[in-house]
Amino acid sequence: STVAFGVFGLIFGFDPFLGTIAPYHWPGLSEFLVFTVIGLACGVLGRMYIGTYHGLTAWFAHGRGVRRVPRLVRPVVAGAAVGGLGLVVPGVLGTGYGSIQGALDAHTVQRLSMWILIAMPLAKILATSLSVGTGGSGGIFGPGLVIGAATGALVWRVAEPLGLASASPAPFVIAG
Repeated sequence: STVAFGVFGLIFGFDPFLGTIAPYHWPGLSEFLVFTVIGLACGVLGRMYIGTYHGLTAWFAHGRGVRRVPRLVRPVVAGAAVGGLGLVVPGVLGTGYGSIQGALDAHTVQRLSMWILIAMPLAKILATSLSVGTGGSGGIFGPGLVIGAATGALVWRVAEPLGLASASPAPFVIAG
């Protein structure tokens, strides 16, 4: 890992993975309430992520009617579904690290529709469960980061106009 990071850094530079973030100052105790909401929301979404992933994996492996579909066709069908989902919520496609980077910026989060902020964690759960759960390649840790970051951004977007959160979504995205 050390050698790989060294080679990567020599080629691409040793900048922080998600860029730099402005310093953060705690404005008050109200933010602890917001962080509690983020923790509860991420807990619920984490359970939903696990349940959806395992449920779809089991259904694609042993589900009624699915067994008749050739094993090689299942990821193709799931990939088409993920592609369709990506047309509605583009942030679910790819690794999602760009979505995390965007969520760290207040102007980017404020420009997004509330519907997109609500749909993003749910769509990422479904997209990951479909793609990896059908035998496609990929991981489940990175998408979990995206789900949490999107949840933190959503909670910040609701709390900030109420005066319960600071002007920067970064701590809330990171907590998520």
